[in-house]
Amino acid sequence: MRPFMQKIIAMVGDAIPTYSKLEKLQFGLCCRDTWKYLMMWPKNSPQLKTIIFKEGLIIMKRGTEHELHSDVALPPFSTNVKTIKVHQFRGHKVEILLLKYLLENAGVLQRLILIKDATMEMHQELQVSKELALLPKASTYCTIELIEP
Repeated sequence: MRPFMQKIIAMVGDAIPTYSKLEKLQFGLCCRDTWKYLMMWPKNSPQLKTIIFKEGLIIMKRGTEHELHSDVALPPFSTNVKTIKVHQFRGHKVEILLLKYLLENAGVLQRLILIKDATMEMHQELQVSKELALLPKASTYCTIELIEP
C-alpha cells in the first residue's frame, strides 16, 4: 500500500470525513488494498461529479497485473458521480472486473472515458470493446468511450 494511503487510513480508520464541496477527485495508482478506501470518498462527498484515475486502475507488478479475486469486498458505490475517466487503460481482466463493479453501482453515471495505454494493440482494443459493451450498467444513460491518449 502506498505511504500516503497508509497515512490517511491511520488518521481516519474506516471513516473518511465528509467533503461537502468536493466536485472532482483525482487518484494516482490504485491496487487491491486501497480500493475499499478509495470508494469511500464518493459516499462522503455529495457534490462529487468526476473521478479521474490519472495513472490507471491497477499497478503492474513485474509485468503482471495485481489480482482482484471475487471474494474481495468492495463497498457500495451509489453516488452522484457522472463522469469517470481512466488513463492508461490496458484492458486487463482485473481492470474489466473493476469497471464492471463501477458500472453496476454508479446509477447516474453518464460517461466512462477510457484512455488507452500506448501499448494496447488493435486486436486487444477490439476484444476489450466487445467485453465493455456486454457489461451491465446501473445507468441507462452511460456511454463508454475508449479513446487514444
